[in-house]
Amino acid sequence: MDKYVFILTSLFFASPLFAQQKDYTNDQIDSIFKMTTQAQMPQEMDIFESDTTEIEVFTSTNTSVNTKSAQRAIEKEMFASATESALQSFYRNTHLKNGYIDQKTLMDSIENYHNFETYLQVNNDLDNFLEKGKSDPEIVEKYNLAGIKQNSNLLKSHINDMIAERYSFYGFTNTSKQAIKSIHAYHDNDFFMFSKKNQDRDYTGGFRFEVTTDYLKMRAITFALNYDKILSYQSFFVGGEGYTPYIRFDTTDLKQAQVPFQFNEEGSYFDDTSVDTISNYLQAKQEKTDRPFASYQYIGRAKYRLHYRGHIRSKSYFKIGYIGKSLGRDIQAILHRDFLSKSLRVLNWDRQIANGGRLSFNIEHAFDFMLLSKGNTIFNSKKVDPTFQDCGYAHLYLPVEGSIGFANTHFGFGLGFATQYFIRTSGISDISYSFKPLREYTTRFSNDKLLGQYLARLIRHSNLHVELKTRRVIHNSMLHGFGWRKKLEVDRLDDEAFTPYFLTKDETSNWLHMLKVGVNFRLKKMSIYYHQTRFLNKEFEKGDNLNAAQKPYSTSAFYGWGRIGVNVIL
Repeated sequence: MDKYVFILTSLFFASPLFAQQKDYTNDQIDSIFKMTTQAQMPQEMDIFESDTTEIEVFTSTNTSVNTKSAQRAIEKEMFASATESALQSFYRNTHLKNGYIDQKTLMDSIENYHNFETYLQVNNDLDNFLEKGKSDPEIVEKYNLAGIKQNSNLLKSHINDMIAERYSFYGFTNTSKQAIKSIHAYHDNDFFMFSKKNQDRDYTGGFRFEVTTDYLKMRAITFALNYDKILSYQSFFVGGEGYTPYIRFDTTDLKQAQVPFQFNEEGSYFDDTSVDTISNYLQAKQEKTDRPFASYQYIGRAKYRLHYRGHIRSKSYFKIGYIGKSLGRDIQAILHRDFLSKSLRVLNWDRQIANGGRLSFNIEHAFDFMLLSKGNTIFNSKKVDPTFQDCGYAHLYLPVEGSIGFANTHFGFGLGFATQYFIRTSGISDISYSFKPLREYTTRFSNDKLLGQYLARLIRHSNLHVELKTRRVIHNSMLHGFGWRKKLEVDRLDDEAFTPYFLTKDETSNWLHMLKVGVNFRLKKMSIYYHQTRFLNKEFEKGDNLNAAQKPYSTSAFYGWGRIGVNVIL
């Protein structure tokens, strides 16, 4: 029989037939919720039973019906009816709306279901029921709402446990309530590139201290990324960044440049007059060949999101802080004095961008879209059940980013590869951990099975990722002077932070190309990682006619930094 005849007939008979359905088995309930989420009716689900004679009569009197619009209406009716019937079956099978049921008995019955969508649908429906019960006397009279509330909390606890087994850090927004999930910290430093050509120049160092939580949810955008199929967690953090020109100099260099100085060989220091002379010399050289000093310190909030099917994830940050304060200078001085004793004293920080401090905020967003994987992708987000664990170890994705604010304004995109699927990696470089015994890890090593099991565990708890990205820079205050789209004009009548030196837009690259490589390891209660970011083209170019002595002080094509981070899970 024609497909559309069946659909039209189904609409006619949908309500009474569903009303005749007394009960569904656990597997049927799981199938219905999975079916309604995927927006298609599996052929093996024989939900409707129609009489052939009634079908023919109905069809003959409705030949002018628009089949496409009717199909959509029918599917909506079918899904709504199936969902309602499955919900009632779930409540009958589990006695979830019995406020007096024993909690262990309830837990045993709840665990008989294995589909993630089932728990989400029932949790939402039960929340709506309890909310309605606050103002409906009939519900209050008929049900023990206090007991049902306990049942609801038990269901939420089961959902959280189910998510924790399958996802890294992400939690269901309506149920997850862990106050502090982890403490995360990282340190960026050009020294971590382990190349003498790249030390103490450009982005020379930064840090962040971050506390992750299930609170601070702020579900303001409910129509987009905060709907019920999104798992998430939040954080608040404090951080800083420091940028410097190439500040290397020695007595040989000063003599060649005929800079007068007095150096105490015994005490290994320059006298005050010499420091002033050297500062002026470095300043003149910087303005001819190099970038300005700059620093940025901030506090902020982050939100990390993941679609529960694993094919899309995102990170968003809101930062507020100061550009041009003395903290960048002070931290660099401490590091050089106490950790890198052979490093030079850094001069001319008083000429940094917005010296004295300007209030700044920045909003940043980043999205990753899975393109090729054994798991779900944006091209087919329903091919694998979200509870499916084996998603392979080769995943190709599309990273997209955007930022606007007084620190930097840009957008970018690229191509990424990772050995772990999005479900198993968090926004702070953590990896989900498996607590199963070592013997349960499969291995192909015939000679040394134990070694193979250790290697299998190592592979499962590590992630190698590579990203090639292109960024369009609209404004970078660390190079161009304080502003969000262009450098702000100086207000002569105000007490304004001073920017004596900055680069113009024609001295910087509007398009930047970057390579990011990283490796993460998850231990039982801690993750550690090393990431490296390298610019593949010059961020800026000062001076067209540099002599041999000036070229080492111009920006290097080899520009990058390393990041070492740790995440302690609580």
